[in-house]
Amino acid sequence: MEKNQEIESQRQSEEARRAEEARRAEEARKAEEARKAEEARKAEEARKAEEARKAEEARKAEEARKAEEARKAEEARKAEEARKAEEARKALFAKAGVLDAPVYTPEKAKVATAALAAAGTMALNRAPAMLQASTVAQGVMTTSSELAGWVSGALWRAAAEVGSIRAGTAVAAGSVLGAFAIGFIPTAAGTGSAQVPGRDINMFAFQASLAAVGDTAIRPGMTSVDLPVRGFITTDDDGKQSVNFVRTGVGGVSASVPVFRPVRDEKTGLDKITLPAMGGVPARTILINPVPTGPAAPSHTGNGSPGPRTPVHTGTNVRQADSIVVTTFPADVVQDLQDFILWQPDAAEIGVEAIYVMVSKPYGESNAKGKYSGRDFHTEKAGGPIQNLDWKTAKIDRAGVDKVKLHTGRFTESDANKVMINRLENILKGELQATDTDRRFYTHEIRELERYRNLDVEDGKLPYNSGEVWNNTHTATLEDYQLGNDEVLLYTKEALKAAEEQELRMLK
Repeated sequence: MEKNQEIESQRQSEEARRAEEARRAEEARKAEEARKAEEARKAEEARKAEEARKAEEARKAEEARKAEEARKAEEARKAEEARKAEEARKALFAKAGVLDAPVYTPEKAKVATAALAAAGTMALNRAPAMLQASTVAQGVMTTSSELAGWVSGALWRAAAEVGSIRAGTAVAAGSVLGAFAIGFIPTAAGTGSAQVPGRDINMFAFQASLAAVGDTAIRPGMTSVDLPVRGFITTDDDGKQSVNFVRTGVGGVSASVPVFRPVRDEKTGLDKITLPAMGGVPARTILINPVPTGPAAPSHTGNGSPGPRTPVHTGTNVRQADSIVVTTFPADVVQDLQDFILWQPDAAEIGVEAIYVMVSKPYGESNAKGKYSGRDFHTEKAGGPIQNLDWKTAKIDRAGVDKVKLHTGRFTESDANKVMINRLENILKGELQATDTDRRFYTHEIRELERYRNLDVEDGKLPYNSGEVWNNTHTATLEDYQLGNDEVLLYTKEALKAAEEQELRMLK
C-alpha cells in the first residue's frame, strides 16, 4: 500500500516536473517569439525610418537642385537684362553723342585739370539734374539741389510766359519780345562795385526741357531743335548780368538751336565742343569734364580712377525776377545769338538728359564802331589809339615772322594760321612771292601783338577776358590799316579751306 502511494507520488511529481518544463518551454517559446517579433518590429521601423530618411534626403536634394536651377535661371535672367540694358544704354549714348568717362591715370587727370584751369578756357561739367554758370578761366558754379529747384522754377515761369506769345506777333521794327528771368550779381571784395574782373558769367547751362516748356520734344539723334524761346545773357553798366528769354518766330528770331556732339580729346580725356565762327567771332572751344559732379552725381567715377577737377566759381549771387514782364529788346542784342544743346548722362547714368547752353557775347562793352571794319569795339581797351598805317610798304623779315608765330601761338591751334605762317616761311626762303594777302596778314599779326603788349598781356598767354581783348585789338588793327571785316583780306583761299576742314573735323 505504501509502495503504491510512493509510486503515485513519484508519478505526480514527474508530471508536475514535466508540466513545469512544458510551461517554461512555452514561456521561453513565447518570449523568443516576442523577442523575434520585437526585433522584426524594430527592423521594420528601422527600414521605414531609413526609407523616410532617404526619401527626405532625395526631397531635399531635389529642392536644392530646383533652387540651384532657379538661382542660375535668375542669374541668367538678370545677366541678360543687364546685357540688354547695357546695350540699350550704349545705343542711347551713341545716338545722343555721349561718351563714357575715360579711365584716368593720375598723370592724365593732372593734365586735364591744368587744361580746365588754363587762361581763356571755357569749361562746363557733367552735372546731372543741376544748373551751371561758367566764367572764362575762373571756374564753374554748379548749383546745389535746393538752388537748382529754385532757379529752375524761375526759368520755367519766364520761358512759359514768353513762350505763350503767339508766334508771328507784330513787333516794332528792330525789336524782339522777351522777358528777364534771373540775374547774376558778382560779389566784389570790398569795392562796392559789381564789376569784378573775371567774374562775368559767359555760359549758363540748364535742362533743355525748361526752354521747351512742354511744347517741343527733344530726342537723341536730332541735329537741331526748334524751341519756342531762346536765351541770352546781357550785362548792364553796373556789371550786373541777366538771363533773358526771347520769343522765337517774332522779330526775325530763329527757333532753330543746334545740337552739338562733343569730341573726346585723347590727351586730356576731356570732351570738346567747338562753337563755329559767326558774326566776326572766331571759333571757340568749350572743354567739358566728363566725370560726373554735383549733388545728384553718383559717388563714383564709374571706374575707380582719379578724375580731373574743374575750377570752382564762387562769389556770384543769383536772383529771380519779382514778376515775369514781357517787354521789347533791341534786335541787335540777339543778332549773333549763340546757344546750343548737348546731351549728358542723367543722375542714374543709364539715361540721358538734354542740356541747353547759352553763351554770352565774348567781347564785353563797346564805345565805338570801326569806320572801315564796321565792328563794335572799345577804343580805350584796344592797346592804344588808331594809327594811319600802310601794309603795302611792309618788308617780310625773320624777326617779323617770329613775332607772327609768337602772337598766333597764344590762340587755339588754327590750320588757317599754319597755312599763312608756312607761306611766310617760304617767302623768307625765296620760294614764294609775297602777295597782298601775305602782307596784310603779316602786318596785322605784328600790330595786334603790339597792342596786346600795350595792354600788358604777357607774350604767349591769354588774358581772362580773352575774347574781349582780341576783339578790341583785332578791330583796332583793322582800323589801323583801313581794312574791312572780310576774312579774305587776311587769309588765302587755301588757308580758309584749311579752316573749314578743321571745323568740320571738330564737329564730327
